[in-house]
Amino acid sequence: MTIKLQHLTLPELIRWACEHHTVWAKAQKRLVKPIRADSLANDLNRVSVHYLFSSQQTPEYQDLYARLMQLPETREARQRLKERVYQAIAQLYPHLALECEQQNGRSLTLQAPSNRKAVSNRSS
Repeated sequence: MTIKLQHLTLPELIRWACEHHTVWAKAQKRLVKPIRADSLANDLNRVSVHYLFSSQQTPEYQDLYARLMQLPETREARQRLKERVYQAIAQLYPHLALECEQQNGRSLTLQAPSNRKAVSNRSS
């Protein structure tokens, strides 16, 4: 399975991620810290990865993951699939590689060297 992600400019990604976070927070029906374009870089990285991992951005992943959930003994396959999505995000958005690793819970193997430190996402 090839993981295809739409490449967004940094301002687009931040805008869509913040909007997605707001909708998600309202759906949770609980108080969640609002995230805006001027929020801390770590918060922006977190919601950006969450947005990129969302069903709108990775519908093929979501469908396959749901099918794997129906089958016994697929925990490892689900983890590998999830990891491949994080790898695709980190490849396309190198500034999110560290956040992808943190959300994945372990290191990712990337095909090319990347800038793995957290960087500010604030647009100039």
